[in-house]
Amino acid sequence: MTTKNTRINVVFDPEDYEEISEMAVARGVSKSEMVRRLTTGGVLQLPSERFTDEQYEVVKESLKKIFEALSECRRDSAGIGNNLNQIARKVNSGERADLALVESLVRAHVGSTSRLSEKVSILSGQLGSVL
Repeated sequence: MTTKNTRINVVFDPEDYEEISEMAVARGVSKSEMVRRLTTGGVLQLPSERFTDEQYEVVKESLKKIFEALSECRRDSAGIGNNLNQIARKVNSGERADLALVESLVRAHVGSTSRLSEKVSILSGQLGSVL
């Protein structure tokens, strides 16, 4: 382990100071260590023993659900994209496009993306309460 002997003085407004203090307490580290992690990209590199079994399960399940939601959205987007490509080929070859079909595909894509956003938002909130 290297000795830390170089200092940087930083001034925070009260809200930022309080936020850093709360983050440090939640992670069981000093404010200096918290700032170090934030500035070096190490904030998420917490030792697994810092989590209780319950917190670990929440993180694990939330991440699993996020990946499932992303996979579902990817599948939906791929199918919609394939259909749009087929329509584009027909239009480029001189055929008329079924505008109702195009509209329904675009709505399906927007709906899929919106559902993904909602799921990720909810799950991120759950993760945030643990981390």
